[in-house]
Amino acid sequence: MWFAKRIAMSLLLVWMVATMAFGAIHIVPGDPAEIMLSEGGFAPDPSAVAALREELGLDRPLLTQYGDWVRGLVRGELGHSLLDQEPVGELIGRRLPRTLELILVATLFAALVGIPLGVLAAVRRGSLLDRCLNGFAALFDGMPVFVIATLLILVLARQLGWVSTGGYVPFAQNPAEHIRLLLMPSIAIGLGFAAVVLRMTRAAVLDTLNRDFVRTARSKGAAPLRILVRHVLRNALMPVITVVALHMGAMLGGTVLTEFVFNWPGISSMMVDAVNSRDYPVVVGTLFVIASLFVALNLAVDLLYGLIDPRVRA
Repeated sequence: MWFAKRIAMSLLLVWMVATMAFGAIHIVPGDPAEIMLSEGGFAPDPSAVAALREELGLDRPLLTQYGDWVRGLVRGELGHSLLDQEPVGELIGRRLPRTLELILVATLFAALVGIPLGVLAAVRRGSLLDRCLNGFAALFDGMPVFVIATLLILVLARQLGWVSTGGYVPFAQNPAEHIRLLLMPSIAIGLGFAAVVLRMTRAAVLDTLNRDFVRTARSKGAAPLRILVRHVLRNALMPVITVVALHMGAMLGGTVLTEFVFNWPGISSMMVDAVNSRDYPVVVGTLFVIASLFVALNLAVDLLYGLIDPRVRA
């Protein structure tokens, strides 16, 4: 019953987000037909605008458009782009893997950097190393992504010439160049993420080190490394995993600036272009997919907690 309730609540949340997105994008000033027909800054002919609105179905009542969109959603269809009539699902299917790739590499970087440094800071609590690592975490946690991205371009690309300033090459076309272009935007996102993981890991390890079972293991003469690996980390990493999962969901909608700075053709940059051109189906479909993935990550964490700890289900 608990699992069914969580799944039902997640589906309801996704529907609410999609409905709000549908209403919000139609409230934004600007007519897609006028934008499509505007050339050189001249106002288009009103009759041509009216004809295009009728052709695109924008002259129908908003509730009718919403009903058609919901019926299409039930059938697994996200509509067609107003600009080129291409299925929105196909547009998202091409762009989404690129954004997910960016997020997964950034998450891997954050975990590989943040967790070991967080454990080290907790073990050496109060030392100069601990203060330096806390300073690193505070610096990058509060630094905007576009600032980090700009610094990486100036240092790694302009000064040292190690990587390109940006762009995209498919992996199948040139694997080495694809990885080179992927590293900088992933690190730009991952540095702030690593700071969050570091601070969360440090706090969780410090809390676990003061537990009774750790003191019992010490009294029995267990080796410090064995205590740290088998007793402390196994209990301290659960809240860290939760933070990582939730932050991954937040990054789905937070890669806009990174994709723009590094010219990475992901789903976020596509959504910005769609908002500028008032391409309603693309904007709503993209927000629906992002919200679904975010809610799915939250649901997975909730269900995992429920399986591990029966008290959560109660």
